[in-house]
Amino acid sequence: MIFKSILNLIGGSALVQFLQFLLFPIVAGLFGSEIISTYGYLLSIAAISASIVNLRIENIVMLIDKRRINHLAYALCLITPFMSLVAALANEIFLLWQPKNEGNFLVLTYFLILSINASQCLSLCMIKTNDIKKYHLHNFIRVVVAFLFPIILKPYFDNGFFLLMFFNIISGIYLGGAAIINLPKKEININLRKIKKFVSWMYFSYKKNFTIGIPQGFLNAISHNIPNIMFVSLFDPLSSAAFIVLDKMFRAPIGVINNSVRNIVMSVDSKSNSNEIRKIQIILIAIGVCGVLISFPIKNYIGSYLGSNWLLAAEYFPWISIWGAGFLANSIGSAFIAKYFDYANLFLVQFIDTIFRVLAIYISYKFNLGFAVALISYVAISLIFNTYVCVRGWYLYGENRR
Repeated sequence: MIFKSILNLIGGSALVQFLQFLLFPIVAGLFGSEIISTYGYLLSIAAISASIVNLRIENIVMLIDKRRINHLAYALCLITPFMSLVAALANEIFLLWQPKNEGNFLVLTYFLILSINASQCLSLCMIKTNDIKKYHLHNFIRVVVAFLFPIILKPYFDNGFFLLMFFNIISGIYLGGAAIINLPKKEININLRKIKKFVSWMYFSYKKNFTIGIPQGFLNAISHNIPNIMFVSLFDPLSSAAFIVLDKMFRAPIGVINNSVRNIVMSVDSKSNSNEIRKIQIILIAIGVCGVLISFPIKNYIGSYLGSNWLLAAEYFPWISIWGAGFLANSIGSAFIAKYFDYANLFLVQFIDTIFRVLAIYISYKFNLGFAVALISYVAISLIFNTYVCVRGWYLYGENRR
């Protein structure tokens, strides 16, 4: 049962991500390395802020009873706009002293953070209520809006950066809005008093998720997004843009698979589905290893597909595949850690991991070791951390089965 659920979720997501795989090289070719690097830079900063704004609700969505989904969704609609404003103001202060300060992005980052949370948290409500087909349909439309529309409209607009950002924001808000519209109609009851009571219940029922989970989620967002920020700030635009192209073409789809597996494993009874979960773990490791093995011989084909301006991206592709293998392998482990609220231990490890990732990139820059060394160092540290998450998660699973 769980195996079929994961295949259904991954299958539809794979088609959507394949569309993104096809469209983003065209976007990169049309808009150029400067715009792509700034685009990835700002998206990463917004993603880090969004990790605090969403209050780790994505974990609660998969653990909570389906009958409470409506209240959870409406609570998000009330909390997120205010929290996004606070985060956008913090972002603007951060950007002021950055070496790559492109101007005032307050309004842009506000709506960007809002759209990230709408697409990430509210869309999970469709998965929780088993509206998988609707989720895939709306996600497909989201990718079309985010990437196809800018390609079509690029000849008519001079400011390519804001064109990309505008449709990225619209696509995220669209997905969140679709989730709200598709909530179970019979359960809709907009009542502020009930929502306030629900928020209080949610806090005390999932206290660890808020007190420890939010800081851990913030660190996790930093560790995943720090390359985009530091690479753009410290290295040349072509190298950083090449990484962002790979990020959108490969890292993002791998993240979708990781989250799909994680969400399903969190929402089912682990004990009664233990054999299927073990099979899925083996399959994920096998996919990751196969991906690494074929990445080196096919990198030239990737370069041909991307075009002559993005040959650097092809050179970095094998290292991204190694990162992807580790990230795929930790899907189930991270699900168990979230399910059993083992955030305190993970927070400490992730704190050390984040420091090492930052140091690896900075030292490579400071001593002129080059972008490739920075990337390889980052991937190596990520692989160690992902291995830990995988092992720790399965250890917790074994402890809780006794």
